[in-house]
Amino acid sequence: MKPRPRILFYVLHLLGMGHLHRAKRLIEGFNQLGMEVDVIYGGMPVEIEFAARSVFHLPPVRAKDASYKSYLDGEGNPLGSQWLEQRKDLLINYVRDRHFDMLLLEAYPFGRRVVRDEIQALIAEAEKRNPRPLIVSSVRDILQEKRKPGRNEETRDLVLKHFNHVLVHADPSIIDLADTFPLAHEIREKLAYTGFVVPQSAGSEPTGSFDILCTAGGGGFGFKLLQTAIETAYVSPWDTKKWCLATGPHMTPEESKRLRDKAPPNVTLVELLPNLVGHMK
Repeated sequence: MKPRPRILFYVLHLLGMGHLHRAKRLIEGFNQLGMEVDVIYGGMPVEIEFAARSVFHLPPVRAKDASYKSYLDGEGNPLGSQWLEQRKDLLINYVRDRHFDMLLLEAYPFGRRVVRDEIQALIAEAEKRNPRPLIVSSVRDILQEKRKPGRNEETRDLVLKHFNHVLVHADPSIIDLADTFPLAHEIREKLAYTGFVVPQSAGSEPTGSFDILCTAGGGGFGFKLLQTAIETAYVSPWDTKKWCLATGPHMTPEESKRLRDKAPPNVTLVELLPNLVGHMK
C-alpha cells in the first residue's frame, strides 16, 4: 500500500485566534484528502484540538499587545536571544527524525519575523533532504502593512528562493493579495487561492436575523472596531438596521461593559455568535 502523504505544519498564533481556527479546518481537510499531518505549535496553550497525527509543543511565545512591537515567553518575560536559540534547537532536534513530504508554514515569510531564525533553520533542514519536500506558505486574505522599507522585497525574495507555493486563503474577486502585498505580481506563479477556509457545513439555521454583523474574532484587540461599529449604528441610514456585535471571549469585561453601555437598542452584543457562517450565508 502506498504510504499516505505527510505534512509538517508549523503553526503559531501570537495574539488573535483566527490563525488557529483556520489551521484546524485545514488539517481536517487534509485528513479528508488522505494526508497525515504532524503539527509544530509554538504559541500559548489553547483549547483547540487538531485532528493531527501528532502535535509538538514548543516553549510558547506571544505578542505583548496589538502593536506587535514586543514579545514575551510563556512566563511573561521578554524574549532573549539565548531563549530563542534554545527553542530553535528543540525544533530542529524534533524535525530531524521526522519524515514529511511537505513543509507548511503558517504566515511565514509574510509574518512571524520574531521567530524567523528558527523558521529559516527549519527550511534549511527541509532543503537538504533528498527528495526535497515541498515548501509551502499558508496566508490569510489581508496582510499587515509592512512599514519598514525593504520588508516587502525581503518577503518576495524568500518566496522566490525557498517556496514552491503560497496558499492564499481568500477569493481574489473579493480581496486580492496584491491589495495588501504590493509585490504580489512578482510571485504570481507561486500563488494559489484556496477560497475562504470555513466549516464545511453552516449547520442549522441561525437563530435571530441581523442586517449587519461585526465580529472581533477572539476579541483581544477588537474594542476599537466594535466601538466604531456602535458609533456608526447611530448614523442614518444605519440606525434602522439590526446589528449584531460579537466581542469574542478575550475582550476584557471592562471593555465589554463600555460597549454595552453605549450601544443603541438596535445593536445586540454577544460574546460569541453561534453558526457565524450560517449568519453570513
